[in-house]
Amino acid sequence: KYAYEYLVGCKTGYTNDAGYCFVGAVKKEDRTLVSVVLASGWPPHKNYKWSDTKQLMHMGVNDYTVHTIEKMHIPEEIAVVEGIGEYVDLTCQWEEQRLLLAPWDDVDVKIRMEETIEAPVEAGEIVGYGTLSVNGEVLYTVPIETVERMERYTLSYCIEFILKRFLWM
Repeated sequence: KYAYEYLVGCKTGYTNDAGYCFVGAVKKEDRTLVSVVLASGWPPHKNYKWSDTKQLMHMGVNDYTVHTIEKMHIPEEIAVVEGIGEYVDLTCQWEEQRLLLAPWDDVDVKIRMEETIEAPVEAGEIVGYGTLSVNGEVLYTVPIETVERMERYTLSYCIEFILKRFLWM
């Protein structure tokens, strides 16, 4: 603990190929950060590993905090072309995401989905995706799906509907 305030463990080493190395962990509040420094100098620069590691740990402890990305807001429904109804409901199994982020990280939640779909529609049909990206890298993708089934509005559907409605009341 004398080497760094939040240090919980470390291991140093040296090989001719890898130079001076360090693996360690720091714990502060709700997060544990691991630092791995390889090839951090060769003799006589034995102390480079310490200064490199302290810089990494200091940045991790002071610049990064846990952020929660709760719910992605998707449209409640999607229009259906040639269906017996106008819309079907949508669902998305988005799970809360906890990310370790710095103030300069760019977080982007996007929804990409069709504007309309064509009947017939099955329950669970994928109509788009929600994505969570940090600094342009996609970290989480989840499908946006239809909740219910919808038949196509056809002549046979109309005849069947009329027969059920008026003959078998």
